[in-house]
Amino acid sequence: SKNYLYSINATKGAIVFNPPVPAGNQFSNLKFDNTSGVLYGLHWTGIIANVSFVSVDPSNFNFTIIDTIPNITGINNDAAIDEINHRFIFSGSDSSGNNCLFSIDIATGQIISKPKFPVLKSPGAITFLQFDNSSGNLYGLQSYNSSQWKVYFSIVNPAIGTSIILDSIPF
Repeated sequence: SKNYLYSINATKGAIVFNPPVPAGNQFSNLKFDNTSGVLYGLHWTGIIANVSFVSVDPSNFNFTIIDTIPNITGINNDAAIDEINHRFIFSGSDSSGNNCLFSIDIATGQIISKPKFPVLKSPGAITFLQFDNSSGNLYGLQSYNSSQWKVYFSIVNPAIGTSIILDSIPF
């Protein structure tokens, strides 16, 4: 069974493109940069340790490797595009076993920062990352497991991996 990359016309709900994922390739965290009109994501073949930052043509799924990201041992399905500073932000594990919040320069693919970052199911885990280009803030949902699960709407500092809770969300 093949996997496909679907591009949908949001106003009509019609499929614009649906090329198959190239055989033998793995992709994750595909995000569209509205300022450049480019789809970016993470790519690897075989083991996940050989991860590359790529641009993808959604019409035919041709991809271009921008740079490799060394020492990745895991990728969480959480990413955002910072269109102000031209950064691709995602959470993943490094070879030391740390979960980190990677900020990648979109033009060069180089790591700008990778502070430690709480992983899902750990106290303070932050998921559902979304960058707001109007405010210049990275937001996420932060969870804590005390006597019961609580979820908070938070601002995340991608340079140092810290967060500020803005408000609780009824759960």
